[in-house]
Amino acid sequence: MKISEYNVKPDLPQELKALEEIAYNLWWAWNDDALELFKSINPAAWEKSRHNPVAVIGSLTNEGYEKLLKDPVFMSRLEAVHKQFSEYMSLPRWFELEHPDKVAENMHVAYFSAEYGIHESVKLYSGGLGVLSGDHCKSASDVGIPFSAIGLLYRNGYFHQYLNSDGWQQEYYPYNEFYNMPMRRALNPDGEEVCVEVMVENRNVKVNVWRMVVGKIELILLDTDVEGNTKEDRQITGQLYGGDSNMRLKQEIILGIAGYRAIRAIGRRPTVYHINEGHPSFVNLERIRNYVSEGMEFRTAVEVVRKSTIFTTHTPVPAGFDIFGTDQIKRYLGPLFENCVLNINQLMGFGRVNPFDESEGFAMAVCGIKLSTYRNGVSRKYLAKRP
Repeated sequence: MKISEYNVKPDLPQELKALEEIAYNLWWAWNDDALELFKSINPAAWEKSRHNPVAVIGSLTNEGYEKLLKDPVFMSRLEAVHKQFSEYMSLPRWFELEHPDKVAENMHVAYFSAEYGIHESVKLYSGGLGVLSGDHCKSASDVGIPFSAIGLLYRNGYFHQYLNSDGWQQEYYPYNEFYNMPMRRALNPDGEEVCVEVMVENRNVKVNVWRMVVGKIELILLDTDVEGNTKEDRQITGQLYGGDSNMRLKQEIILGIAGYRAIRAIGRRPTVYHINEGHPSFVNLERIRNYVSEGMEFRTAVEVVRKSTIFTTHTPVPAGFDIFGTDQIKRYLGPLFENCVLNINQLMGFGRVNPFDESEGFAMAVCGIKLSTYRNGVSRKYLAKRP
C-alpha cells in the first residue's frame, strides 16, 4: 500500500501574514516580545507544541483569525514585533560595517555540526554541543557574518527522560513532523527543490535538503527519509546518536559529504569551513576529492583544504572520539573514493595519529585536526576544574 504525505498549510488573512513571516524565522527564539505574541494567540497550543509558532498558527480556525483581527491590542503588538523583526533583518550588522572588504570578497562561512539547539520546539540536539552550535548560529546572525550551518534533520531527535509514578526513569523519542516545523525545502538558484545523492557502501542514497532561517543566517538540514531509499537508508537520519558504529559512520558520511554537496547545490560557495567536533570531518575528504576531480594537484588540494578549515573539539580525550576500523572505511567510503587519487592507505592516514600504523583506526577528530590550520577546544584549565 502506497502512503502519500500531504502538507496542509493555513491561509492567513493579509493582515496576519506578518505572523507567518516571523514564525518561519527563528529570530523569535531569542526575542521575548515575539515569544509572548505567539503565546497569546493560543496558550494551550503553545504549551502542547513546546512553544512552536508554526504549530500555533496551524491551530487557528477562521473564527480564530477573526478574533485576532478584532483585537486592537493584539494587532498593535503584532505591528510592533514585525517592526522589530524588519529592522533586525534590514539594518547592517557589525561584520558588514567593520569588514566591508570581506563582504565585497563574498566571504562565506560553512559551519558543520551533528546537532543544533536553536529552540526546544526544534528537537535536533541532545545537550551542550547542540546548544553551543545553536548559540553560534544566533551570534553569527547578530553580528552579521555571512554564514550557513549544515546538520542532519532527525525524524526522532534525541530521547527525552522522565520519571513514572513509581519513580523509575523512562525515556521516549519525540517525532518531528517536518511540515509543522519552521522550515521549508531548500531551493537551488533555479527555484527547484534540492535533493543530492551520496554513495554509501555500494548504494546511492538520496538526501532531501531543507532550509531553516535563523535571523540573518540559514541552517541547512539533511534528510534521508526519502522515497526510493532502502528502509535501512531511510533510517540514517532517524535518530540523533542512535544505532551502532556502522550507523554512526553512515550518519557522518551524510553530514560531511552530502552536506558539502547540498551547500553547493543551493548556490553557496563557502570560503571558510568550520568543523564543530569530529562528526563532520568527512567534508574535508570530499573537498579534496572534488578539487582533484576538477584538475587540482593532490597536495595542493590538501593544502587548500587545510588553510580554509577551522576545527573545534569539545571532548579532547580518546573516549570522546568516533573511531572506525579499516574494514568499515573500506566498506562504506571505499566505493566513493575508488576513482579518486586517494587510495585506502592515504584515506586512513588522515584519521591516524601515525599514518603508517595500520593497527590504528580512523579517528574523526584526528582527521579534523590534520585537515585544518585553525583549531580550538576546551582548555586544560577548564578540564582541571571538572568534577
